[in-house]
Amino acid sequence: MPRSTPSATLPKRKNALRLMLALTSVSFLAACASNIGDSMPASIGGLPAEAPERPAEAPAYPAIHATPPPRAAKVLDEDQQEKLEKDLAAARERQEGRAPKPKKPKSESSGKSTGAKPNP
Repeated sequence: MPRSTPSATLPKRKNALRLMLALTSVSFLAACASNIGDSMPASIGGLPAEAPERPAEAPAYPAIHATPPPRAAKVLDEDQQEKLEKDLAAARERQEGRAPKPKKPKSESSGKSTGAKPNP
């Protein structure tokens, strides 16, 4: 069986290193493509057919200082706030009153065996 010398494996390592470098650079370049999903079918990860079209011109900056329109609903006054708090407290107390009572375990002296061993 012929033994390979260290000088014979050196070109193989260089070729493998070049191949890995080329594949890495191609993957980095592919990751930078932002519109790749537009041309891909939806079945392999592209945009679905019902997706809205991209704007022709991207906005320069997001509208961070745009204020929302005023609310149509008015703020509750103190009497309304108090009434609401009382209603919520009453609803909570009604719900607590409806909580099912824990069932009492059957006593072992009844003579009926369920087949299960009691906990120690």
